[in-house]
Amino acid sequence: MNNLRQFFADKALELLVAGVCLQLALAAVAVWLANSPAIMLLLALSVLLLLFVFTGVKELRARRKRPQIGGEEALQVPRKGVIFTLGLHSAKPGSVVYLVVDKLKPEFIGFLGTPETEKAEVVKTLCRALELPEGKCKSESWKPTAIREGKIKTGLVLDWMLEQYVSESNVVLDLTGGTATMSVAAFMAAEERRIDCQYIYSKFDVSKNQIVPGSQEAILITHYARPEDSPGSD
Repeated sequence: MNNLRQFFADKALELLVAGVCLQLALAAVAVWLANSPAIMLLLALSVLLLLFVFTGVKELRARRKRPQIGGEEALQVPRKGVIFTLGLHSAKPGSVVYLVVDKLKPEFIGFLGTPETEKAEVVKTLCRALELPEGKCKSESWKPTAIREGKIKTGLVLDWMLEQYVSESNVVLDLTGGTATMSVAAFMAAEERRIDCQYIYSKFDVSKNQIVPGSQEAILITHYARPEDSPGSD
């Protein structure tokens, strides 16, 4: 009995609206339309049209929320902004940073590093080698195990990109360099902003301690915007 009383207490408003008010309104409309078949037909067609529009918009939004997973067209989609996670070797000759910049030719570049990469002046070396003008790059760093801080600081670089009038679809986060925990933090921030992520897979020559030239395979990990939407979409 107590459960039944609680049910009616919780559902009283819903029962009143759906069971009484709505039924009375529908009955009134039915009586009014009984003598107006043309209006009834027009109303039915309008409801069907609205249903189709609603369904189409819902499907479109669902598709936009789900990124494409995987793909090899990472370096075939021009980008106005690229953000890199960095390791201690990211500024050395043959680094994927140079490959990505050469292929995508971004106007703005972001760097995500660590206290160790700062000490090794990785960003400074890259900016000098890439001849980046002042105001065209931004860097943030954090302790690799500080996931929350890494996510926040990745967001700061993304905010900076947007302040340069670069749209989300024109930015890609390259997760090739850096540690696994850095990549996790950066990836989480990118997912929240619907930013594409890529990874450049390379074979490594242990004897020469370098990447095997020509072995790179560009993988677009997540892709939200269609390729034809990215170029020039600010």
